[in-house]
Amino acid sequence: MHKVLVVDDERLECHAIKEILERNLGTMLQVRTAYNGQSAVETACLWKADLVLMDIEMPGMLGVDAAKKIKAHLPDCIVIYLTAYNLFEYALQAIQIGAAAYLLKPVSDEDVIGVVGEKLGLFQDVVPQGTPDPDAPADKTSLLMREVERYLAKNYMHNLSLETVAETVHLNPAYFSRLFKAYWGQNFIDHLTSLRIGAAKELLSDPSLSVREIGECIGYADPNYFVKLFKKKTGQTPTRYRELLSGGDVKNDQ
Repeated sequence: MHKVLVVDDERLECHAIKEILERNLGTMLQVRTAYNGQSAVETACLWKADLVLMDIEMPGMLGVDAAKKIKAHLPDCIVIYLTAYNLFEYALQAIQIGAAAYLLKPVSDEDVIGVVGEKLGLFQDVVPQGTPDPDAPADKTSLLMREVERYLAKNYMHNLSLETVAETVHLNPAYFSRLFKAYWGQNFIDHLTSLRIGAAKELLSDPSLSVREIGECIGYADPNYFVKLFKKKTGQTPTRYRELLSGGDVKNDQ
C-alpha cells in the first residue's frame, strides 16, 4: 500500500484532492494531508511517504523548501508540485530537486489520477501480454475486467460509451479508461469495435441477413459507415468477406 501526502494551505483544495485519490485509487493508496510546509516535512519523514503532492505557494515555508527537506531525509520520495503559478523559475527549481512532475491548478481528476498512478507504477501491474489467461489467478483487476467483458459481450450492439460502462463498475471514467487500456492493450472504442466486427463476421455466414441488417444488429445504423469500418478493420468489404466465406459471387455491398 503506497503512502501519499497531499500538502496545500487551502484546506478545501487539499481535501478535494485527497477525496479524488481515495475514491479512485483507494485500494492501492493511503492518503494523508498537511496544510503547511513544516507540517509536510514532519508528516512525510515520520510516516515515510512514498509520494508528496505539494503546493508551492504556502505561508511560512515554500513548497520547494519543504520538498528539499523531505528529499534530504527520503531521497526516494516522489515529489509532484501543485501550483497556480506557471513560472519558469519554479519549474527549474522543481527539476533541480528532482521533482517528478509539475501540475498547474486547477487540476482535473484525470490529471491527479494519471500522474500519481504513473509515478507510483500503479498501472504496470495490470498489463498482461495479449489476451488474459482464463485459468490465471484472478486478482481484483482481472475480475473487474472480466465483468466488463461479460457486460460488453451482452451489450455491444447498443449505443455504449466509456462513461456508461465505467458507471456499471462504479469507477471514475478517467481511471477506468487507463485501467482498461493497460489491461487489454487497446482503448475502449477500439476494443468495442473489435467485438462488433467479430460478431459481424459470424453473422455474415448467414445468407438470410443483408449487410444492412448485420450492421444494425451490431450497433451501426448507418450501413455506409459499417461497410467502411469493416473494410478498414479487415481489408475486405462485408460483401467480399461473405463471398470468400461462401465461395459465391455477390455483386454489391448492401
